[in-house]
Amino acid sequence: MSAIRILPYAIPALTAVFLAAIILLARLDRRKNRAAPGSPLLSVVIPAFNHGGTLPEAIESLFRSYDPDKLELVVVDDASTDATAEVLARLRKRYRFEVLAKTRNEGKAGALNDGCAKTRGELVLVLDADTSVTRPILEDLLGRLRHPRVGAASSRYLVANRGFLPRMTGITYAMLAFTQAAQNSRSCLSLWGGCMMFKRAALEAMGEFRSRMLLEDMDAALRLGEGGWKVEQAWTAVGTRVPARLADWIRQQVRWAAGLMQILLTYPRSEARNPFFVIGAFVYWSVSAGAVLALLLPGIYGFPVAAFLAGAFMLLSLPLAFASAPGKKWGSAPLVIPYTLVFFPLQATVVGIAFVIGIFRFFSLRRGGRAW
Repeated sequence: MSAIRILPYAIPALTAVFLAAIILLARLDRRKNRAAPGSPLLSVVIPAFNHGGTLPEAIESLFRSYDPDKLELVVVDDASTDATAEVLARLRKRYRFEVLAKTRNEGKAGALNDGCAKTRGELVLVLDADTSVTRPILEDLLGRLRHPRVGAASSRYLVANRGFLPRMTGITYAMLAFTQAAQNSRSCLSLWGGCMMFKRAALEAMGEFRSRMLLEDMDAALRLGEGGWKVEQAWTAVGTRVPARLADWIRQQVRWAAGLMQILLTYPRSEARNPFFVIGAFVYWSVSAGAVLALLLPGIYGFPVAAFLAGAFMLLSLPLAFASAPGKKWGSAPLVIPYTLVFFPLQATVVGIAFVIGIFRFFSLRRGGRAW
């Protein structure tokens, strides 16, 4: 039997083994007993560009969730053109924090560098302006950073908005969350950029966030790993809003996939030495090839084999759909149908094209410049 005929049967089996392994490792990590974190001085940096509508909830959630006397908050207004400045002025009447107003927009990496330089705490939380936190989220991150080797930890995302693309993206986020949690046994290859906490010593060893990187959070995680620090993912999740329009979603996917290719070309040894990445990448591209061939070109295998492959991946996607909507598990089960038949093949195609863009961006940004 030729390899192309075996592929529809081998890929689901391999994927099932990989999913079972990462879910088991993720559960083992969640069950670890970690020391109570207490309430140390916590420095917080929020970079904001035209986030006047979401900043109030982000800031209010911080002061609800942590001792205000132990909070040092710096909000970096990255030359916003909306009502961000007015919103911050109103919030400063209720809460104690510093505003760093920039006259020129320099992007997230530049805002983070300026904000972190203004803080003095031994722990630094980087929080997106459209992200809110709770006490359990902060306790999870603080508890992980009590380990002497852990230099940074981040909280995974749960999609907060509704719509077809957000629901599909939520399933992909669940896959990433399981994979990252499994990597806690070694060190995560990435950080979730919306909510990440660093030890000051790790930040100083890493150096500045680099504006030439499309994925500055993944770049930070890999630089920390190369410096001997461990990076972890917390299982507690922050809510985030994702693109609901197709054009916005494609732009996001292109940036992420191009950024991943930039990372692969920048850190080939770090990626190659990590078994989770090697196995995960092999599974992803095997699944992508099988999905595109079987679902977009069913004549290659015949409709019965294509139907078997689609059914197998619907079953394998169920744990991810359940994890994407806690409390509504069985209500989310039907989502695996459009995820398998529409979303995943579309995403794999966009990612494949974006990888080519990433190669060009890698060479064009090697000597500096701002990625986004």
